[in-house]
Amino acid sequence: MKETFENLKKKYLELKSKNLLEINVIQEKLILEIFIKEMGYAENVRDEICLGGSCGYKIYIDSKASFYINILNDRKINDNNIKNFIDIIHRRSGVMGTYGMLTNGREYILVYSGLSIPSKEQVGYILKLDILKNSYKDRQRYFEYYSKEAIFQNRVTECFKMISQFRIYYEKQGKKYATYISTLERFFYFYAPPTSKNHMDYKKVDNTDILNFLENKQKADDSNSGRKISKKTALNNTFSHINSFYKCLLEHKEISEIKFDTNRKAVLRKFDATPILRDVIKLDKNDLNRMLIEIKKTRQSSRNTAIYTLCAYLGYERNEICSLKWEDVHEYAEIPYIENGNRQIPLCKELVNCFSNLREENSEKEKKGDKIPQVFTSYFRGKYKRIAPTSVNDIFEKLKNIGLGNSEKWNRICPQLLRYNLIPQMYKKGFSIEEIIYVTGIDIENIGKYITNEDIMSRLSTNQKDENLKNLSDRLSKHPFSEIFG
Repeated sequence: MKETFENLKKKYLELKSKNLLEINVIQEKLILEIFIKEMGYAENVRDEICLGGSCGYKIYIDSKASFYINILNDRKINDNNIKNFIDIIHRRSGVMGTYGMLTNGREYILVYSGLSIPSKEQVGYILKLDILKNSYKDRQRYFEYYSKEAIFQNRVTECFKMISQFRIYYEKQGKKYATYISTLERFFYFYAPPTSKNHMDYKKVDNTDILNFLENKQKADDSNSGRKISKKTALNNTFSHINSFYKCLLEHKEISEIKFDTNRKAVLRKFDATPILRDVIKLDKNDLNRMLIEIKKTRQSSRNTAIYTLCAYLGYERNEICSLKWEDVHEYAEIPYIENGNRQIPLCKELVNCFSNLREENSEKEKKGDKIPQVFTSYFRGKYKRIAPTSVNDIFEKLKNIGLGNSEKWNRICPQLLRYNLIPQMYKKGFSIEEIIYVTGIDIENIGKYITNEDIMSRLSTNQKDENLKNLSDRLSKHPFSEIFG
């Protein structure tokens, strides 16, 4: 999508230099040849229509949904233009909520006709982007949410639609919202990226999602009017902005509940503990075996055991579990393995048995008409659906009842803890850092959270000094600069 943005910018400047920014030229050269083609709408049937005296398109997505584009000449788009466009697509579509885009070739404004707007003075747009302003790394990366994939397939644009709804409510109350919007856009870009394979529902954000976002952002420098502020203050502000967003939606009955802990101190206390979980809590073989025994006693034993084993043995995270598909599992291969992106990871016997059982269960589901590409499912309202992150949490909740004399240990069992426990123990067992990254998929930038300098030095133990010296000497003979330095 970055290429699309740059292509639009390049073509716009070319047309402007030739004084060719007329409606019909903008429609053909910018919208038809670039936006519609590159944003995924080219294969859909479209009608060329007149919207309020200007040209545009109605793009048919399916029997229930359409996407409208209204093209104005090269003049600044004002609030009345946006209001008129929303009113037109609302009347034309005949449904409560319809997406559309208003553009003059330079400005691209994404709208939704189903927002609740308490005041006639307010304007219900979702995103406003100017191709001649803002670096792509900043707000222009949100252009990706204009695509057919983001709006109609994985529907992650819904998150930004609700940011707009929040802005409208806050604006009506006379509250300042600019800093809130910036935080929310960054959070949902992290939680529901535009190229996500799955629908990331804003209603299902929980503690883990917020903790992951805070951890991802903790190294970034936050600023306020050029003044550097402390990490603690930045984290407090970030959580407060997200919390205020959800409380506002709850107050206006846009959501029925908030799924994360709204107590800032409690959540940030968990965040403070996250990077050092492996130093506070150790899980040995007996612990892991005890959990395996307990998880096998649960209903849907094969599913739950597979999920637990993926976390404990391969360091899987919740999003990887939820998105795992049958096409990625090869339990009957000569060397059974699982695919994760471009990685092929051998399976242990426990996973081979679980996947074999689950595949049989899946065949029975398909006979009943429930064909689901994902491996892990849950039964909801008479249908099997892809397992939700909250259901993964529920599986680990069952393990908290073990209580082997260490309440802290068992109260904090989760996929993240198992991952923190696994990686340093793999290293101590002789796995190289490259192998650990390959198996677990951990980002190389984060390896220091799991493996410390002390871990590395302890592996080269004192009773092996002579052997280590000889091995290292042999390795250094292949040093890339040995020809220079000898």
